[in-house]
Amino acid sequence: MKIDQQKISVEINTNKRIAGVSPLIFGNFIEFIQDCIDGGMWAELMVNRGFENPDQNKDGVSDPWFPSGFNDVGRYIMDEQECFNSKYSQQIEVINHYGGYRGITQKNIRLFKGEEYNGYIWLKADKIKGDIQIRLMSQSSLLFSKEILIKDRNWNQYQFSYKCETDIVDAVFEVALYGTGKLWLDQVSLMPQSAVDGVWQEVVRATQDLKPGIMRFPGGCFADCYHWEDGIGDKDNRPTRENLHWKGNEENNFGTDEYIMFCRNTGCEPLICINFGTGTPEEAANWVEYCNGPLESKYGKLRAVNGHPEPYQVKYWDIGNESFGDWEIGHCNAAEFAKKYMDFYKAMKEKDPGIQIIACGGEGNDLSQEWNRTLLKVTGGALDYIALHFYPPKIGVIPIDNELTYYGTVGSVCKYEEIVQDTVQSIQKIVADPAKVKIAVTEWNTMYNNSSFREHTLEAAIFNAGMLNMFLRNSEVIRIGNFSDLVNGWQGGCIRSNQGKVYRTASYYVLKLYANSDIQSMVESRAQSETYDIDAVGHVVNVKDVPYVDVVSGLNKDNELVVFIINRHLQRGAGIKLNIKGAQIKSGIRSSEITSANSFDINSAEQELIKITDRAIEDYDPKQELIVSPCSIRRFIIPLMK
Repeated sequence: MKIDQQKISVEINTNKRIAGVSPLIFGNFIEFIQDCIDGGMWAELMVNRGFENPDQNKDGVSDPWFPSGFNDVGRYIMDEQECFNSKYSQQIEVINHYGGYRGITQKNIRLFKGEEYNGYIWLKADKIKGDIQIRLMSQSSLLFSKEILIKDRNWNQYQFSYKCETDIVDAVFEVALYGTGKLWLDQVSLMPQSAVDGVWQEVVRATQDLKPGIMRFPGGCFADCYHWEDGIGDKDNRPTRENLHWKGNEENNFGTDEYIMFCRNTGCEPLICINFGTGTPEEAANWVEYCNGPLESKYGKLRAVNGHPEPYQVKYWDIGNESFGDWEIGHCNAAEFAKKYMDFYKAMKEKDPGIQIIACGGEGNDLSQEWNRTLLKVTGGALDYIALHFYPPKIGVIPIDNELTYYGTVGSVCKYEEIVQDTVQSIQKIVADPAKVKIAVTEWNTMYNNSSFREHTLEAAIFNAGMLNMFLRNSEVIRIGNFSDLVNGWQGGCIRSNQGKVYRTASYYVLKLYANSDIQSMVESRAQSETYDIDAVGHVVNVKDVPYVDVVSGLNKDNELVVFIINRHLQRGAGIKLNIKGAQIKSGIRSSEITSANSFDINSAEQELIKITDRAIEDYDPKQELIVSPCSIRRFIIPLMK
């Protein structure tokens, strides 16, 4: 049965400018969570390169390394006495040599055809009689081998390089001792030469294509257990620390200097979230000085020693991450937070009065303004931004109706717009100069909490487009936005990277579409759309009058009209009739669309099913309708003549 199209009348007034658009709303977020940085961004192929992970299977070797070899009698020890860095090194001792060897290996290494790899390993030896070899193998052949000549009885770094002749997904790296004696290993590295300041080249390219305005780091929840000085200086001397929030160990290969280089390589502003949970105001202030202080300052001098004499001029700093939540290290109530916040604020501003401070707002999924009002009252408005986090619908593993979940998720934007407007009212009622305090949505995305990877679907992309429409509609007050996450991490990462093999989710293409539209200012637009109500989907409860079709309009740098139209309806397309005041349409309308056959469709490493489809609309007649497919995002760029 043919389903009738929705008939939507859209009125756009190009003479009525609403607000300028901040490019910082098209930001992203990276955190030490699972495989976001290590395993996703950072192009180090050796997992647990410092041998600090526990030996879960009791084979004497730090996981995921494991013993290798045959015939020879030996033993393996995670040695606390002879480590080069942190707590452990890996010891191999061969007692009797019977024509075999003993070593350690790491499996499942992806290598790319034509790529050159640089590696090294720190070794110390005692009473070695025999040969030491480093090698790379596929499942069927030896790829590379190098004999190591021990220099002396001290720790020394031994380097090697290799050019790969074919694509390999399951290479094995091995260090082998053919003979007797003791051999200690620490700080192993294998990285592609094509990495851009240590980050996978394809990740850098994918990030550049997003045109991110700002990049938040190092968390998130992790920020409240991160001590920034662990992540500076020579990488082989940086300590491995337990990730107290997300578990596991962090080797701190990617620290402040690497983060700043990544921001510069991808053209975005840095945004640093300090350690509010286990850190101190002094530690945060020292971080400001390291980034922004002059050469003659203590930490500015340290920055120069680390190879960066010029100040980084980091403007945006975040104090507190979800400090209201009992999951957060150092959580507290609003009054406690506000009092402690002021200690951090004063210490950081003393180091650099020109920095912009973002203060942790209340639970973004909750309509209550109690936290925000307390924060604003106690601090006297001593903040530049109030931070909110938005994650719907958090349904968990309960049985769900897929269609209800779809409409509840994509329509929850209306709930968040209400929270934004309520926050603005709190600012206006309490702050003496309310125009000074803006909103930063420093984390946002779908989150289902059920490991379904529903965050990768077209459904999630429809929600995320709706959020960007909402940001644009409220661009006078929302000046920063950080999509969560940029790479991997949890299911929400929009760039999926597996040892440099990259693909992009549907939401990635939404972010790219909006950020590359170069909207400079918003103009008034009104759409007459049918609506629906949400009863209860996760924490999205009792939301009324959600429009099936959502429209925002703005002007780009070429003074063209940019119209974003989202059709949330799963079955019915929309015929859009434009009524533009203040200008006439010229020929040459350009259209871009993101959609797919099913709201559950996702992209994969094998096929990016959901992408941006571009086409031109020739000979547009203002009387005709522009057609928008069901469950789709559509952008029209319309040349104007006054």
